[in-house]
Amino acid sequence: MSRGVASFAWLSIGAMLAACSCRGCAEPPIATIESKTGRVSASHGSEAFGAADVGTEFVLDDAVRTARASTAHLRLDDGNALDVRPETTIRFASTRPGAHRRRFEVVEGEAMLTVETETAVELGNGVVRASRGTQLRLTQEGGEMVLVVTMGSARLELDGEAPTPLVEGSVVSAPASGAPRVVPATRRTAARADGGTGAAAQTEAAEQTVTAVLTGAHEVQAPGADAYVALAAGTHELAAGTRIRQSDGASIALARAGERLVVRGQSEFAIGSGRALVSSISGTPTLESSTDGVAIVTPGGVLVTRPAGGRTVARLGRDDAQRLSVSVESGGMDVQHGSETSHVGAGESFVLEADATPSCLADHVDLELAAGDGVVVRDPHPPTAIGIATASVCPSGAIVELLGSASRVVASASGQGTIPVTFDEGSPNYRVRCVVNGTPAEDAAVRGRLRILHTSGQQPLPRNAPESSVDADGRTYQIVYSNRLPGVTLRWSQGPDTPGTLIVAGPGGTRRIAVSGPRHHFASGALSEGSHRVHFESGGRRSRDTTITIRFDSAAASASLEAPSDGSFAAGSTVHVTGFALSGWVASCGGAAMPVGGDQRFSGECTVPGNGVLVVRLSKPGQGVHLYLRRASGG
Repeated sequence: MSRGVASFAWLSIGAMLAACSCRGCAEPPIATIESKTGRVSASHGSEAFGAADVGTEFVLDDAVRTARASTAHLRLDDGNALDVRPETTIRFASTRPGAHRRRFEVVEGEAMLTVETETAVELGNGVVRASRGTQLRLTQEGGEMVLVVTMGSARLELDGEAPTPLVEGSVVSAPASGAPRVVPATRRTAARADGGTGAAAQTEAAEQTVTAVLTGAHEVQAPGADAYVALAAGTHELAAGTRIRQSDGASIALARAGERLVVRGQSEFAIGSGRALVSSISGTPTLESSTDGVAIVTPGGVLVTRPAGGRTVARLGRDDAQRLSVSVESGGMDVQHGSETSHVGAGESFVLEADATPSCLADHVDLELAAGDGVVVRDPHPPTAIGIATASVCPSGAIVELLGSASRVVASASGQGTIPVTFDEGSPNYRVRCVVNGTPAEDAAVRGRLRILHTSGQQPLPRNAPESSVDADGRTYQIVYSNRLPGVTLRWSQGPDTPGTLIVAGPGGTRRIAVSGPRHHFASGALSEGSHRVHFESGGRRSRDTTITIRFDSAAASASLEAPSDGSFAAGSTVHVTGFALSGWVASCGGAAMPVGGDQRFSGECTVPGNGVLVVRLSKPGQGVHLYLRRASGG
């Protein structure tokens, strides 16, 4: 799978940059590093990457790169923020685009754009317009730019078509040319190399919609729309992200899969996605449900219905300090506030602080990890409940915090020993802070990063080396591989069709290769892992120095787990495990090794733990640990 120059993300700015034809003419910066962690590098124009610190500025044709376990927080000149994740390269445009436009490219890795002033992001021949408060994740997958709406809402505009609303979880995938593809409000697995050829395969879950029965007067605002409009009483299908306002005397009955919730009285809220059925509810409504586990997100925490075989009826209100109060009239509710969960029974009340951090405390454990561990988890049914063992680093207690952009704490869970934490699909960073005498320490004891992939891990393994093509145009190309080093075709598009020499400077030294023309193919293994600086010399001419960086894709599938299938066994039973693994990987289950044979097959007998979650572990020195999950029937 190649992640070279594929497509650009264009971002609007509040004022056009002054025209300038040279770097040394006091050109205003496009971006500035405001903060960083670890090792961050910058490339100015055609210069090699060198160390970058807080205050480093970037103009046209510059690039920023983060190393492993390193991040950079950039302030863009339009006021928006760009968080560059670990092992990511961002390059700004080399030529000035038209008025009120500029562009940057995610060459490799992942970046998060936090929209503080309205922004237009161009992908291929489409435009994504995002309003203030929206967060967009930009990645390169399979040679395409992929945009994910992680918070807020936006809309995709294509020439000649009506705008397409984008809500939280919506995905826009844009090839280098052609129209972007849209997958709204869905859970998806990331694109992965198909057979090692660089073609992407993507599994998409069905869009979640909510059936709503309206009684009385309502107004709704569709995702991406600018205003509320009246909606007649009756039955409607509402997409995630739709905002609803209802007055006193009105009610709405919501149904999604097995969840049921009735909201009565004055309120304003949004149809949720993922775990939450209702998000950001405000006002003074009454909530009714006979379904256990319905989640309602409020400004101060999360409410979860616990009818205990009957019906939960709870009223939301405001106290004298305008804090949200929850009064349960029947049944019960769990109130997740900060790192704690409180149960409120019939006749009881609870007051929520508006600035409380949502809880990510899980009510069970699928698997356990040591604090600071970083692994790839392949789970057919995320979110994954992971017990973080903290006793060795924080013997008196700890708090586990999930981190968003700019290291912002988005959820937390506290306790002693092994703390069960809910990790959603994606790449969550977390940190563990020790608690001493009831007070969390300022600094983190350890940090870790997980990759939670929504997949069964049954996809076939790549059998062939990937093939990529790059141009000798002075750019930096990133190529990732999963099992065999890639084959690379290097082209000099403006070079003479005469014999010449190709110079390759890499980790093993400098080589001179005789070539018959402006093109050369490196077979698999000819370019080792690492960075290679290459250029052609022919007919008294020389191509631009171009960098080809090759690295192992730590999230690529390392095994194909054939059996058992999910839900085909019972907790405590002994099952037969079979699968394929790439060369050099070690398979185990419950601590017992399953040797990988010359045909890449492994098999063994494993006992399913009492929690009903079978974990097959694949590991290889220098290339990480991958955990493949299977759950027992009814799990």
